[in-house]
Amino acid sequence: MDINKYILKKLKGLSRIFIIYIGRFSAFNQIRLKILRDVSFIRRDSVIQRIIKFNPHMNVNKASDKIWIFILYEADKTFRWLETANKKGKYELIYIPRSIFNPIWNYTLRSYKNAQNLGESALDKYFRPEYKAEREQFKQYCKNVFQILIDEFPVDVFLFPKLNDDWITDLIPAALETSVPVVVNDREAASTKKRMEVYPPILKKCIDFKVDALCVSNPTHREFFIKGGYDPDGIELIGKLNSDYWQRKDYWRKTKEIHPDLDSNKIKLFYFSFGEMTYLNFFYRGETRSWNNLIQDYHDVLVRILQKYGDKLQLMVGSIANPKT
Repeated sequence: MDINKYILKKLKGLSRIFIIYIGRFSAFNQIRLKILRDVSFIRRDSVIQRIIKFNPHMNVNKASDKIWIFILYEADKTFRWLETANKKGKYELIYIPRSIFNPIWNYTLRSYKNAQNLGESALDKYFRPEYKAEREQFKQYCKNVFQILIDEFPVDVFLFPKLNDDWITDLIPAALETSVPVVVNDREAASTKKRMEVYPPILKKCIDFKVDALCVSNPTHREFFIKGGYDPDGIELIGKLNSDYWQRKDYWRKTKEIHPDLDSNKIKLFYFSFGEMTYLNFFYRGETRSWNNLIQDYHDVLVRILQKYGDKLQLMVGSIANPKT
């Protein structure tokens, strides 16, 4: 159910209602590239220019004694804490834009993506034999990208935000085939009882690589990977460093910096949207029921709130990365 269309239909005649979408990815904003059939090929100058454009602060000095950390970019600023920790300038923090990888993965693994059902898919589906050739092609592309970075810049470490998303299970092994250490600071710190029951056996079947350091946030987070067959000696418990944001007002941004349409004088309601099959396919395989009735209830409540408060309120909708959920 499209919440935007539903609310606007219900609110015909009610003016000056702003529905602001805040999400990590948008299908409308994805960078469109002309993708070659042989995606293992990539222009060196294209990669270099995108890195430089994405990191305007970068000062390439190969003789520098700084530690160069190349970080896979996260729109939610997962690694903001590193920027704060770098006040003395010991590190050169370089973000790798996802636009280098995402369009190629979407193209190469299009048969996998087209076969997706509503809701999240379990990781073991990505490891089915019918996708092996396409995954190898994408992995080779990633390896070529990493080698270009190593040849052009003084790369000391690659830092990734997740160990077990589908596409990143090919990207990380590609990085591991280079001479550069690989660190994963896994962002998904919370686990429900059901997730701890369902997911670790899948990890045990699928994750056969080991990074130089897997950083986790809490003992449950650590247990999740150990149950999934990961070597406990390779896991570092470091806490949830990006949560320092909530305790440090100097990190906080002004309203307009978050989104230009936000009005600091209005009440703000932040709604985390979800889809009709969110997590059902993953945790309860074969489930035929959906969240549609609950979604309808939520949307009806939102409509009543908007009708009551009108221009006094702004509704912000937290969108999700997977358009099929």
